[in-house]
Order: sequence, then C-alpha cells, then structure tokens
Amino acid sequence: MISLCDLRALCAIALASEVLQKTHSNKLFVVSTIPAYACVSIRRAREPHVEERTRQARGFRQFNQAYRGADKDQVLLERGCRVFMRGAVRSEPMSWSSKEREERPLSAEPVGLVAVDLDGTLLRSDGSICAPSAEAIMEAAEKGVKVVLCSGRAPRSMMNIHRALGLRTALIGHNGALVFDPVTNTTISHDTMSGPLARQVIELARTVEPGVATAVEVDGRCYTDTVRRRQKQAVTAAPKTSEASMTSVADIDPTQIPAAGFADSVGALVDVLDRPVTKVMFVGTSDVLGGIQMSLQARLSDKVGFAFSDLRLLQVVRAGVDKATALAKVAALYGVRRQCVMAIGDAPNDVGMLGWAGLGVALQNAWGEVRQAAHFTCASNDNGGVAEAMRRYV
Repeated sequence: MISLCDLRALCAIALASEVLQKTHSNKLFVVSTIPAYACVSIRRAREPHVEERTRQARGFRQFNQAYRGADKDQVLLERGCRVFMRGAVRSEPMSWSSKEREERPLSAEPVGLVAVDLDGTLLRSDGSICAPSAEAIMEAAEKGVKVVLCSGRAPRSMMNIHRALGLRTALIGHNGALVFDPVTNTTISHDTMSGPLARQVIELARTVEPGVATAVEVDGRCYTDTVRRRQKQAVTAAPKTSEASMTSVADIDPTQIPAAGFADSVGALVDVLDRPVTKVMFVGTSDVLGGIQMSLQARLSDKVGFAFSDLRLLQVVRAGVDKATALAKVAALYGVRRQCVMAIGDAPNDVGMLGWAGLGVALQNAWGEVRQAAHFTCASNDNGGVAEAMRRYV
C-alpha cells in the first residue's frame, strides 16, 4: 500500500523529471517548485552515488569533530573551541545566512558564471594546476561561461594564472576588497579602510603582541616594517606603532628580509598610512593571531572584517568586504543572475561566496565550515576537484 505522502512524492518526481529532461537532463539541479522531500528522491534517482558520498561526508565530519590530522590548531577549530578562526567566521559580516541557503532550492537554469578560489582549490598543494582542471575551465570559457578567479591574493599575483588559462574576465582580489579588469587595466571596485583606521588596527594588535609581523597593502604594493635575519633569528624592526619607534628603510640591514615573506617594501608604516589601505595583514601562530582577532573584534567589530585562508595569516579588511559582495558586483557586471552563479572554494574566506551563489561547491579538502555552506562536495584540490565540479554542474 502506497501512502499519501509517497504518492505525492512520486507525482512530484514525475513532474520534475519531465521538466529536467527539457532543460538539463544530465544535471543535478532541481526545480524550485518541487517539495524538499521530492528533491532528495530526485537526486538519488538521477545520481546513485550521491547517497554514498553523503554518507562518507557525514563520517568525515564526525571524524573532524574529534581530530583532523596532527594539527592541534585545526583540531580545536573543527571541535568548535574558542580559536580565532572559528570566532571570526561567525563575526564576519556576510551577505547571506546558512538558513537562507537551506531554504533556497537549487536552480534549473544553466550556470553562467563560475567563481573559483585559487589556493587550496584550483591550485594543488605544490602550487600547480592539474591539467583536467585547466582544460575544464578553458572549455567552459569557450562555451561563454564567465570564469572568475577569486582570491585573498593581490591581483598582481593572480595574473600569471589568469593568463595561463586564457581568461578575459575580472579578478576578485584581497578577499573581495578589489575587483580588477586585467584586460582593460581598470579597477571596477576598490573598498578600502582609511589610513587612521588601519593605524588603529595595528596599534591594537601590537598592544596584544608587540612583535607581531605586520604588513599593509597600499596602492597596489605591500609594505611591512617587520624584518627577520637570514640566520633564522627573528628581529622586529618596529615593536610599537609610534612614529618615533618605527624604523626607516635606511636603517634596515640589507641582510634582513621581510618577516611576512611577501612584502614589496620594508620601512616605516607611518609613511604609507596617510593613504587608503586595502587590507592589514598579521603573520604569526594561531594563538597570537587569536588574541589579536578577539581584541579587534571587541573594539572595532563595526569597522573591520576578518578573512582567513591560512591558520597563520590574519587579514583585516573594511567591514562589509568579502568575496560574496565582490562576486555580486561581478555577476551584475556580466548580467548573470545569482541563481546562475556557481562558486568553488575550500577555506573560511570562501564561505560567503559559496552561500551567496546559486550553487556552492566545496572540495574534499575544505574546512568543515565550508562544506556546511556548500551544496555539494567534489574531489580534493590535488585530485582535480575543480575539473569534477565544472564538468558535472556546468
């Protein structure tokens, strides 16, 4: 005997199958008018391995709640303890909510724009791009799909990848603070914090940890006042933020190198904090950065936001800035509706754009927060996860 509930589900599945055959017979999308209980049946019927993958993902999450590798900091994060990244993800002003994503069904419309994170997503652990992922991106671009690279990196460090893939789309850099068109060499949007606010951020951070390595992004260049000796003896050129204590470029020993490791110039930060600042970066251990993040959150939560892609790098941007808001701007620029946008990522700074996009995809190596924000999970970055996502859903 078939219950009334089962009968409704079967009717919904039949209706959905007819619509899907007319639109995307080989996709995993569902029509928004189909009840949620029918959607589950459709997914399982059209893709048998989804159930197995869901079971594996559930087991993987349970495993992560106890341990994740041998990294103590990561273990604490996955268990929900008061470690800086977990708190920062919760406090970051996002343009979406997890409840909203759960209530918003997947669209049956074709994907017109794909936002792809770089480190940990498109790039493998060794920093290279696997051939299948590169081919999948180029094939999608040839079909007219807009493929947009999104990263916490500066656009200047994304250009080689952009050129290698033959893309002609905008770049989203600095976790959404800067949207740049490399084809026309124009800035589409640039959300900065004031110099005085950046200085306040640094002062508060160095109240917590006087010797924390600090860098700022200003006018397309990265500046730091923190150096270390090549003999691996850490040296802080400016333990405080007062102008008198800050060293000048002339005072720096040429045998020393930036502690941040990626700065363009070493010198007194006070010399550049009279201009708009794209972001402030702190490099250190997770416990040090955790204290800094909590201090900034307590004092400046309405003025700054936080972005994380690595346990030992804290990036501070203007409040309201993230990849989601930047992706919304780029989608509007290209005339692509939200439900036709797919986002692929792995780290906490990708959570916003995965939740905002019509289809969010996390990779198997992604953080727990990211997998929870995504609709589906594909292979890891080292195993062509981007290629799998592109060929399955685009």
